[in-house]
Amino acid sequence: MNPADALLDSTGSCDPAARLAPRPHDLLRLARIPCWPDAPAWVSAELARMPVVVVRRAWAPKGAVAVGVRGAQRNQRYGALLALSDIAQCASPECLSALLDTGERPPYASGDGPAPRIAEAQAHLPALTALRAIAPALRRLRMDWGPTGSVGFELATGLPVVQTSSDLDVLIRAPEWISRDSARALLGTLSQHAAHAAVRIDVQLETPAGAIALAEYAGQAKHVLLRHGGAPVLVENPWAPGAAT
Repeated sequence: MNPADALLDSTGSCDPAARLAPRPHDLLRLARIPCWPDAPAWVSAELARMPVVVVRRAWAPKGAVAVGVRGAQRNQRYGALLALSDIAQCASPECLSALLDTGERPPYASGDGPAPRIAEAQAHLPALTALRAIAPALRRLRMDWGPTGSVGFELATGLPVVQTSSDLDVLIRAPEWISRDSARALLGTLSQHAAHAAVRIDVQLETPAGAIALAEYAGQAKHVLLRHGGAPVLVENPWAPGAAT
């Protein structure tokens, strides 16, 4: 067994329950490559190389989940519906952040594939440098967190998709209310690291109702944009029951 698989299993991120209830930004390894009639030709080629998709924040019927396929080019993104029965494994952002400490191989890499390149890439890939730098501050929050976007995809697959121009996208699970003052303090800390690494850091707070941008919540506007399975809505308290309705 890939050692990283054991790590993921121990966190509960790849058990059957996780596969049946994937959340936005989870990375799913496919049990088989689906047939999507309207998919561009590059989709099947990418999935043949790495059968991994990301969960999108969009409506899906019972027994399915909205997913996205990323191609080699930045403009190559394809959205589709995936049957839950086609999911072999589910890796959450927070279990990917654990790889920073263990140094284990990417959970979705093939046996002879590349190891995570964080250590050797710090000097020339700002997003990976920043991830290392902000990790201690995020761990002190005592909330689950992890990388998404290209950094999360590389940590999961081992494919070198992070570029010098890549942003660092981070998800923080925030099941309970966070004050705006706390949000501003956190944003200030992360912004200092971002400036030092010369990279843009985009942080989302995942509330029970959906996701909000940390930068927006830390700002002065009374309402913030809440993204959920439907159309985004402006809310005053993204933790309030029924905030997305």
